[in-house]
Amino acid sequence: MRPFVLIISTLLTACTPAPDSAVDDSGSPELSPQLVMGEAWNPVDGSFGRVLVRDEGFLLGFVSMGNEHLLRGYDESWQSTGELHTLAEPGDRQPDMILVDGLGGMLHGLLGKDGDGPGTTLRLLDDANSEIASSGNLLETDEERSLDPSLAVSGERAWLGTEYRQDGAGWEDNIAPSAELERGLLLRELDADLAVEATHTLTATIPGAEPPGQFWGLGTAQLRDADRHWVFAAAASGATEHFAEGESAGTRRIWALEYDNDLTFIAAHGPLTPEDEDSYWCTAVARMGEHTLLAHTFRRPEDGPVLGPPAPDSGHIALLLLDADFAVLDRVEVTAYRSDDIAAGMGGHRAGLAVEGERAWLSWDGPAEVWVQELSLGWE
Repeated sequence: MRPFVLIISTLLTACTPAPDSAVDDSGSPELSPQLVMGEAWNPVDGSFGRVLVRDEGFLLGFVSMGNEHLLRGYDESWQSTGELHTLAEPGDRQPDMILVDGLGGMLHGLLGKDGDGPGTTLRLLDDANSEIASSGNLLETDEERSLDPSLAVSGERAWLGTEYRQDGAGWEDNIAPSAELERGLLLRELDADLAVEATHTLTATIPGAEPPGQFWGLGTAQLRDADRHWVFAAAASGATEHFAEGESAGTRRIWALEYDNDLTFIAAHGPLTPEDEDSYWCTAVARMGEHTLLAHTFRRPEDGPVLGPPAPDSGHIALLLLDADFAVLDRVEVTAYRSDDIAAGMGGHRAGLAVEGERAWLSWDGPAEVWVQELSLGWE
């Protein structure tokens, strides 16, 4: 089932950075940034599509229908160059994949490698895709779920995030047995050789969330700045009038959670998404100049609730443009799947982002297919 992909604007070349005249003599802004969506491609069947930008095109990492982790080369027009590498053979593991540039190479992550048990393995690969370093399989703790991990990289450090659930057992269908329990992110801090140097438990108090001490560590995204660590996560809003059932107390909304360099919680910014939509799996975040791009999955009431595994959890894909204070400057609904298709698991999911200068590429999973769409910023 191919989605109807919304394309706003026809010429990416018409989108230019904000000119000096964007601010008048009084200091008041005359122009506002907006998202300009360009051409979309469906280069391959599979899932977990992740774009890496290269000098003469792209590398696209994805999980094949046979549960292989593959890396394929494309030119600027998203035509295959014939380059194809196998990062991981089929194995006894979850299909989840991490793929980002960092630590002087390419970081590739996979779950439950070769039947060792639930956990995450992170590998550092060189330009020839040979392994430079490996974390080994970081086995789950009793209070951890390693599905849909997130990764932040800065300098000679990486931060691998998985879900933390206080007391572990009893969280049926993602619902906590008690509102008093904490839910958040278990964060492993790794050095340049992928050795774990420290493990942190990140929790938060989120005004407007219900309960305020719980957020989804599954399907988050992270950013690391010079003096801040950011986690973008979904938390239940308690607004049950729109979704009376599902794997949360009402609709989920997305917040930007701020931590200092020592990973002490500072504040929650948001919510960034509307109350009458169930917003979750905010797996794609990237800086674009002084702005932040954030992509996530969402459902409207007519699409039905996410009932928890093994029920389908796909939906629509939205892209947000945020300013330095995390105010939403623009929002684009990238896909327009039918509600019947979403209820059957034939929607979009697992967004990714890659940025190079003034251009960006949004990737997401359709039903057994990977989509990529180019975008930039315009000013009006």
